[in-house]
Amino acid sequence: MDAVFSSISSDTEVIAVDDCSSDSSSGILKEFPCKVITMAENSGPAASRNAGAENSSGKALIFLDSDVLVFPESMSCVSDFFERNNKVHVIQGIYDMESEKANLPTLARDYFKFHKLSKLKRNEILGINSFCFAIRKEVFDEVGGFNEKIKTAASEDTDFAMRLAGSGYKILLEKNLKVRHLKSYSLPGLLGVDFYKAKAKMKLILRRRGEGKAPVTISLNRFRDVIPEIISVFISPLFFLSAGLSIFYGKLFALFSLCALAFFWALNYDYFSMICKNRGYFISLGCFFIFLFEMSFYFSGVIAALIEYIVFRRRY
Repeated sequence: MDAVFSSISSDTEVIAVDDCSSDSSSGILKEFPCKVITMAENSGPAASRNAGAENSSGKALIFLDSDVLVFPESMSCVSDFFERNNKVHVIQGIYDMESEKANLPTLARDYFKFHKLSKLKRNEILGINSFCFAIRKEVFDEVGGFNEKIKTAASEDTDFAMRLAGSGYKILLEKNLKVRHLKSYSLPGLLGVDFYKAKAKMKLILRRRGEGKAPVTISLNRFRDVIPEIISVFISPLFFLSAGLSIFYGKLFALFSLCALAFFWALNYDYFSMICKNRGYFISLGCFFIFLFEMSFYFSGVIAALIEYIVFRRRY
């Protein structure tokens, strides 16, 4: 909150939503001149963001997650950007490449997020990431806000982006709107996030198909730009399967597992070489194996979504 108030003008309205937090957040918020909305029950990020938007009076909304640090120059660019670009409806912010936390799972996640943004070849994008974005209030209201049926932070922003893009609204990447990610991940925690995000996004795709609507995007990048990651989701379980079978059936499966490992490295070479350049070979190698596990958990999430959606009819 210190960073937010240091980067805004005195007439900027700040709204904080407390979704029944169990820590000291509510007490900290009382120290700042902001409007605090306390949810009656834990309702998830979609409902919390909608509550904040409903209680706002401005013409533009800036959404920030609680685990990001705003840079001093970031906030001032939003109003200026909207005034200069009448045809732009949404501005997507970016993560800073540096991480506040130094453990390997956190570095792997933060560098991958930065890598995905660096792959964008044009400023006009199809998706949003809710950690930091701005939108005209009238557009937010017209689209209907976030889908409150989605209770967890897994696909609510992807669902919102699909409705924005499907309605023809223009989303631009604004690299001056920059924040630093403060969240720290353990390896089990990171893999759990991967599993639930993959499951939620796969269910979203299935719901869109069931409604006769094509999924517009599953990330900020277009589908063709995330082909290496999509292929990696299927290569990683093949590696683990063939590596396990090599224990019992020998050299053929061992050779296949090595080929799968080499192919996985080649598919994501740009990502690993970026880490190597910034953090060195050993950190890059560690992130390689973490990413290999991550893609396997993504695969598990996709399979779980298919089973839940098709067999048990669980749409959310």
